[in-house]
Amino acid sequence: MSDSRTQLNIKIDARTHWLASLRACEYGLTLAEFVEQLVVQGITRDARLSDEPNVEERSGPKVLWHQDLWSEDEATRLFNVARTHPGWLSRSQQKMWSAYCSQMAQQNKKPSAKSFKQFYASTKGPAK
Repeated sequence: MSDSRTQLNIKIDARTHWLASLRACEYGLTLAEFVEQLVVQGITRDARLSDEPNVEERSGPKVLWHQDLWSEDEATRLFNVARTHPGWLSRSQQKMWSAYCSQMAQQNKKPSAKSFKQFYASTKGPAK
């Protein structure tokens, strides 16, 4: 394989993009590296000869990896990831989560999705 690179632009739904980004983070990869590895994996001889479903087969909705972490609401997504996989948060998200947890500890309260949504909204400032 040569070292030359080419660009591929794709459109995917927000949930798939977000879940793939989390998975890439888990592996220590960028989203582009993760997608490239999946493409390469999908075009191997072994993949073609396997009994696994392939892109030619259309079936019902798939259960996606960690789809339970997804929410249409950004604050809820962040809360879900922070509670289960805090290492997957970006530095700025980790700082925000830490500040929120400190605030909850000072108030002798347990973290909750509702209070985090309020905290998150206060850190983002007024809606534009």
